[in-house]
Amino acid sequence: MKSLSKEEMINYILETVKSKNITVYSISKATNITQSAIANIINRTTKNPHAINVKTLYDYLYDTYGRGEMVVKKNQNLQKIEHDQSLGKKIELYESDLDRILNLKIERIVKKLTEEKFNEINESLLFLLRKSLDHDKRITDESENKIEKID
Repeated sequence: MKSLSKEEMINYILETVKSKNITVYSISKATNITQSAIANIINRTTKNPHAINVKTLYDYLYDTYGRGEMVVKKNQNLQKIEHDQSLGKKIELYESDLDRILNLKIERIVKKLTEEKFNEINESLLFLLRKSLDHDKRITDESENKIEKID
């Protein structure tokens, strides 16, 4: 990890103190840096603050506030991941239900088509059977007529 320059640390200190409304007193108590030294850094009245003071302030603020934000962000990311996983499971269940519904509809359509085709074939067979029976009856009638004529 790249180490920050003194100026970058000061900018972090200023942003954190301002955004979190941290008092000079509370920082002084936690770091043992005088309130005036901290105020001079925050107000930018010291042109070149001691590097050790800047580093101490930066470490304290980062450890106290920066990592806390990181934990919150990690928790938010975990919640988002859990939500995404839950959503993924719901999508899988939905797709599974959708597949089942589609399969049932396909089965119904095939059954209906099969029944229709069966009825169509059955009607054709019945027609052919009647025609054949009619034909057979006609031949039989003709044969009987011929036999009667011969007798």
